[in-house]
Amino acid sequence: MPTSRRTLLTGAAAASAAGLAAIGLETFFLCPRRVVTSRHIFSSDHSVFTPSDSVSAPADPLAKTIRIVHLSDLHLHACGTFQKLIVDHVAQAAADLLVFTGDSIDSSRGEDFLKRFLSMIPPHAHAMAVLGNWEYGSGVPIDRIRAIYHNAGVELLVNRSIDLVIKGIRIRITGLDDLIGGQPDPTLAMESASFSIPHHLLLAHCPAVRDLIAFPTTHPISFQLSGHTHGGQVAPFGRPIVTPWGSGRYVAGWYCDHSQPLYVSRGLGTSTIPVRLGSTPEVVVIDWLLS
Repeated sequence: MPTSRRTLLTGAAAASAAGLAAIGLETFFLCPRRVVTSRHIFSSDHSVFTPSDSVSAPADPLAKTIRIVHLSDLHLHACGTFQKLIVDHVAQAAADLLVFTGDSIDSSRGEDFLKRFLSMIPPHAHAMAVLGNWEYGSGVPIDRIRAIYHNAGVELLVNRSIDLVIKGIRIRITGLDDLIGGQPDPTLAMESASFSIPHHLLLAHCPAVRDLIAFPTTHPISFQLSGHTHGGQVAPFGRPIVTPWGSGRYVAGWYCDHSQPLYVSRGLGTSTIPVRLGSTPEVVVIDWLLS
């Protein structure tokens, strides 16, 4: 074989090996341990904005704005440097309302990690959570999970609604049971709500709830927050290879077409295989503008 051809093939092989090594490094070590804050503004007319400015300052206390920090799919297998990074992002955002949309744990080992993680988060006046499919498969009784959240000042909503007054504004938070592991029941969830209010946030782990579960027309939803998909978890060039059942047609980000607006978080942890590619873990910050 001519030297020039041999050199060319050797160089190509080396470049391919380097490329594969870089992909492996990103997939197994870098992307799963990186956290970004996704910043959004959602207005009462269903307009969505993604600002480029900092979220270090709290939402304007004089404006009709409620800042929501949304955490999803923590899949707590440890409570170390990565989890501390998440907590730092949460603290910087200074939320009026902190919400967890399920899959905080996925095994019995996660019970202690959840206690420790919640103890690291600065206290919030208003914090809510719902269950995901992995809590049901974790082996930890739901009553124990409820108690862990309660002891940390977090209200677990399972087919239940709660009304809050934040900055003088009344809002309703409804949490549905998980679509896969539980029995979501919107009628039961609204049982204690004798009247509708204009500001109504739905928390549901699986985004497919948007298409599969109908809420009473007397209690319209302002918007829905979900997780579950991990943004595909492995999504080269932003195109997921597969999404789990319960995702429906949703992957990540905003969906504002025919039904209530929906934001699907890429989540923070991993399930089954501890890898991510093209789907960076995110802490979601939404400034909800109310009129």
